[in-house]
Amino acid sequence: MHKRTGLFCLYINTNLPSLFVLVACLLLGLTAGGSFAQTVSIDREPYVTGCVVDYAPFQIVGPTDTVESGMLIGNINDTVRKAVLEYDISDLVPGVVDSARITGMIGPNNSSPAGYRTHNFTISAGNGIVDVHDINQPGTSVGWFKHYSGVKTTFDYDITGAFRRALLSDPDYLRQVIRPGNDPQGWDAVYSLSPSPKLELEVRPTTESTVVYYQTPTASAAAHAQDGGAFTVDPSASEAPVMDWTYAPYEQGRGLMEFDLSSIPAGATVQWAKLDVYIGGLQTGGWGTIGPDLEIVGYAGDGVATAGDVDAPGALIGTSSELLSTGVFSWDIDTDFVELLLNTDDHLGLRIQPGVGARYRAKMTLNSLSSPETTPHLVIGYEIPEPCDLVADIAPVGAPDGIVDGADLGALLARWKDTGDSVADIAPVGAPDGIVDGADLGALLARWKDTCPEASPAVPEPATLTMLALGGLAMLRRRRK
Repeated sequence: MHKRTGLFCLYINTNLPSLFVLVACLLLGLTAGGSFAQTVSIDREPYVTGCVVDYAPFQIVGPTDTVESGMLIGNINDTVRKAVLEYDISDLVPGVVDSARITGMIGPNNSSPAGYRTHNFTISAGNGIVDVHDINQPGTSVGWFKHYSGVKTTFDYDITGAFRRALLSDPDYLRQVIRPGNDPQGWDAVYSLSPSPKLELEVRPTTESTVVYYQTPTASAAAHAQDGGAFTVDPSASEAPVMDWTYAPYEQGRGLMEFDLSSIPAGATVQWAKLDVYIGGLQTGGWGTIGPDLEIVGYAGDGVATAGDVDAPGALIGTSSELLSTGVFSWDIDTDFVELLLNTDDHLGLRIQPGVGARYRAKMTLNSLSSPETTPHLVIGYEIPEPCDLVADIAPVGAPDGIVDGADLGALLARWKDTGDSVADIAPVGAPDGIVDGADLGALLARWKDTCPEASPAVPEPATLTMLALGGLAMLRRRRK
């Protein structure tokens, strides 16, 4: 049974006979429980692949670009090759991308120059073809890696946040571009077999009752303190270094963000909550093998990021993994905290602070007018359970909202306890005899059950519900006599 159902049952339990409580809880359970869609796994191999070549990357004039077969990456003699892979996503089921990854293997196409090579990954909305325009297409950075020039290296990158942003333009294809990071750098190639490159998706289908909240911060700020002093806040900062830097000079940094939740109705059931952020800078150790991890602390916000939010009471509602590369990351947010906040406050405050790896720092983007794809986004999927029976309220005791629900039944039982049977019938399902009795309650429960096909199989059949109601009425009458 849903947690809010339990709270209602606990409330009426102190006021009504136990059998009435059972009937009320069973009825309320029909409306409070929501059936949430499960994720669907979708793997795609590239629809088209190729290589775009810039023969004069440092020149402005002249037709210098062309397209080649294969998926080469390199920078030799000022000739840059970039691998392009496009995936068909035109038939994705409607829903929210819960997880998106790009995987594959890169290996040497030649062995010189010796040493390490780096590769940078970006994604963007594609067009289903590989052409020279792919050379300078803007995209969202999703990571990079470094490997020795003579070895094969697999890659596996979480691109969830960047993929969700690419979907905002409703594209039919997703473009993946792999650029060389070194200058100069010998040619590598994305392998087409064993394993082949893939786009791996987990999509959570939306239903008619699912609403997705997707918003940028209404307020943000970078908080900074030095030499053990008080935090100062810069609400105009576009980036926030997150750190507890223990070396001289001693520095601390936090990122503050607030999101307006007023458009989400109180009582909504939150299915998932995620924070998509862009990490634009890192300071790591051990040749890039040790990086920072971050904590997400949630607090009740007020729509303004201030110095008081640095130590505002809050709860740990999410964490990052160890960060070893820059790019867009998607972090899970505790849904219970968000759901609780919906009933008390209009803003969700998030404080990004160092985790265990406090000796290293990460620079997160707070807002960016020049590059909107790097601005943080809060993604919340929620449902408002629909009532099962759209009949008139229980007159004259119910809440005047046009539906029969747990509030009506609770009010009916409470009034029955206090006043007996001398209230009007339950309209329009009851027997028209001028009193509320077992026939009315049994008819109501039976109709609710019949019109709620998604009800749990554990809910008793209408006949059983009617018997429970009649038995409860008989108990109450005997007590009154």
